[in-house]
Parts: sequence; C-alpha cells; structure tokens
Amino acid sequence: NGLSGNLTRNLFEDSKGRLWCSTWGQGINYIENDSIHAFKGDDFPWHGAGHFTEDDEGTIWIAGLDDIVSFKDGRFEYYDSLHTIKNIVNVQYRDDTLWLATITKGIFAYDLNTKTYINYTTDNGLKNNICYSIFLDSENDLWFGCYGGVSRFSNGKFESFSITEDHNKNRVEKIVEDDEGVLWFALYGNGIAKWDKKNNQLIQLYSTKNGIDHPYGNAILIDRDKNVWLATNGNGVYMLNDESIQVYDKDYGLPTNRINSFNIKNDHIQLLTFDGGEVLLYEDTIIQNIIKFDDYIVSINTSSELNDTIWYGTSSGIRYKSKKNDKFEIAKSLPPITNNSHTSIIYNNKVFFGGIESYFTINASKINYFREKRGYINQIVNPVKFVTDKNG
Repeated sequence: NGLSGNLTRNLFEDSKGRLWCSTWGQGINYIENDSIHAFKGDDFPWHGAGHFTEDDEGTIWIAGLDDIVSFKDGRFEYYDSLHTIKNIVNVQYRDDTLWLATITKGIFAYDLNTKTYINYTTDNGLKNNICYSIFLDSENDLWFGCYGGVSRFSNGKFESFSITEDHNKNRVEKIVEDDEGVLWFALYGNGIAKWDKKNNQLIQLYSTKNGIDHPYGNAILIDRDKNVWLATNGNGVYMLNDESIQVYDKDYGLPTNRINSFNIKNDHIQLLTFDGGEVLLYEDTIIQNIIKFDDYIVSINTSSELNDTIWYGTSSGIRYKSKKNDKFEIAKSLPPITNNSHTSIIYNNKVFFGGIESYFTINASKINYFREKRGYINQIVNPVKFVTDKNG
C-alpha cells in the first residue's frame, strides 16, 4: 500500500489529522487524506525513529534511539545538540520543553528556547533510570513509566510509586487517562494497572488472576465506549470492560499475536503488529488486514457479502467465513492454482479474485475461472480498479 516498511512501531495523530507511523529501521510515514507519504533512505536516513510529539507551533518532533528530528513545512531538521543523548525510547512536549525518556540515564528535559537540557535521574527522585514511557495528564503533570513503577513530575518535583510488590513485573510501557481522571498502565509482565492519581494508589490490577493469561503489555488505549484495550507481545489484544475481558488473537482471526501498538481511527481500533502489518477492528470484527505474509490475509471483502459470506484472499488460498459463525473455511471447490496469493473486490454481486497466475469470479451459482488456456495471456493479475463500460 506504499508504507516505507511493514515492521511498524508507533502511531501518532497530529493536530492536522495526519496519522504518523514509525517503523523498526524502515523509515517513517504519515497518512493524510488516505494518501501515504513515506520517507526512508536518503529521504529519512535516521533509522531509529519511533516516537512522536507535537509542539504549540505544529512542529512534529520525532525521537529515535540516538536521534531527534523535527518536521515542519515539509522539511526535516536534525538536532546535533541532542546527539549526545542515547537510548531514547519516548518523547513528550510540554511548555517549550521536549521531555525525553531513556533506558539508561533517566529523563532529559530539552529547552527549545535556550537549546540546553537537564538530566533527571534517581538522584532527583525518579523511580528508576530505566524509563519507557511519558504521559502528560489532564492537569498538565508529567508521568514517567519506569522499570519498577511510575514517577510524577509536578511543580518542579518528582514523586515516585511502586505499583505492586513484584518489582520485576512493574515495567510501565504506556500510560493513558480516562474521562474520570483515572490512569491506566500497560505493564510488561503484569497486565493492566488502574491507578488513582489523587490518592497515589493502585485501584485494581488485571493480570493472570483476572483472565489476562499473557500479561506482557506493549500499549494501552481507551475507546469511545470506555473499553480498555491492551496490546501484548504474544497473545494478541485484550479488551476490558465492566463485565468481562475479551481476547482477540490468531484463533479469532488476527494474522499474528504480536501486537506492538494501536490507535483509534474513526470507529475502528487500528492495530500495528510486529510481523503482520496493520489490522483494523470494528465492533468485535476484523474488517481489514493490510498485510502480505505467508498464510496471512492479503485482502478481505465485507462491503457486500455474497450469501451472507465474507471472502478472504490469503497467501494460502481463498478462505471464507459465514456471518452466522466465526469459523474460517478453505474454498475447496475452487480449481487448483499454482500460486494462491490473491486480491479481491466485490462488483455486481460477484466476488472477483486476482492471483499471480489466474483470476476467477464467484457468484451465487458458479465459479468462472480464467487463465492462459482460456485465452487469458498475461497470468499476473493484481486488480487495483474495476470500471464499467457503456453497456454495464
């Protein structure tokens, strides 16, 4: 689809509605008006880019392990003065200052006016010099997710807290806040922590005892229905609400259980995976997989189901699923084909599949199959667009 790479890492939506996407060493991208703008190689030579923030003037700041880059008016600018700061894993803008989290030397506060920085460590009250996440809450206080707990920076001072007694499981990867001012932590090793920031205490921990069997959280978000979502490295995605915990994994239809990050896009949950590209969820249903790996979904059609059936073109053949159940089936009635990598669309109540060596259509009664023996000469088919002639 034009992304600079499929090893996607983080998402960020800026004030102009552009959706930024970083990758593991494959450049960065932003999506605007459904167009992908990809930067890599000579266009973006900084390989460690991963996290984004935006200042009051609309400048996008991009932090990599050893680099800080800004983007404004269509141009990137590299900051040599920050090159001495290493192992940067997160960035947050507040009050003309860039706050940088590192996994070796705590927190750095870079003043954009004076071009100088201050380094904060455990000597200043930080929980740990190994930091993973930064969050700016509704009261303009900064929270830092560290190895072993969290730290709050308010009125120029740090306060630090342990989440549970098990220090090694309290690795705070991401932090979000709900409408009631309650904080939620994604813990790599302990699931989800619900935190009362007014009284600085744990409200509840959701982990293996509560139904999160694989509590290694990479990211967390809260949707418009106040459901809490946890992305994990190994067991897909968990959705927590007042009644239950639901898991979405490969058995449910995801291409991989290794979810790195996610975002809310309109009414959809947008997932970024370690090895399966991008996935969209809508009301408990996978509606799109933008991926291309062995045995993964390449295309999907839900816009007009044929006989209440959703059709999938995958790298291992054509799969379909009835709306009446969630089981995937292989379309065994299709003629044998050498290469089963297909894309598809629905047009005029027929499903059109295009593969490497053939194409065919499916309607309610029969399959029409086209390849070289039937006069179809070029067998490499990757349909991008179908048009209608004057005769319909």
